[in-house]
Amino acid sequence: MSQIGVFSDNAPGTIDIVSITPNSGILVVPTAGGNVNILASSSSAFSEAGITTIGTTNTLTVTLTNRVSGQVTTTNATPTAVITFSLGAVAAVYTLSGFTTARATGTGDGASYFFESSFRTNGAAATEIGTESSTFFEDASLTAADTTIAASGNNAVITVTGVLATTINWDGILTFRRVL
Repeated sequence: MSQIGVFSDNAPGTIDIVSITPNSGILVVPTAGGNVNILASSSSAFSEAGITTIGTTNTLTVTLTNRVSGQVTTTNATPTAVITFSLGAVAAVYTLSGFTTARATGTGDGASYFFESSFRTNGAAATEIGTESSTFFEDASLTAADTTIAASGNNAVITVTGVLATTINWDGILTFRRVL
């Protein structure tokens, strides 16, 4: 369980922070001016809560876990990996969900592709369980574009396919849960 403990030595109704204890256990104390730096990050590391907190001196870093992101540019209709997610060396079953967003740089046209899937691994090879569920929204000029997810080796690979003679910038996010 991830938690942040915030402690104050003021009277009820006041909010001056004396210290913050993140789940790393390292005490975060405000600067002489009373400030605590709060930073954000993301990680493909797995945590049950989907969030971790780490403290150093007067900085608290809040990390969204269980997620992977990627960006790629396509200039043709060749399938291109935007995210390759390793399923690890331990037998497990994963639920994956995410999306990709596309923008054609020449026209500004766009598309969004949403997917959900399930994979299992024996620690050495990945297998997709069934077929992914997907939903998409596309401007007319991007109807030939697509996003798919498939097993390759011991990875789940999110692949985007662009449009011939069209430069498209892609951004993708994958979130996951797993059971060992």
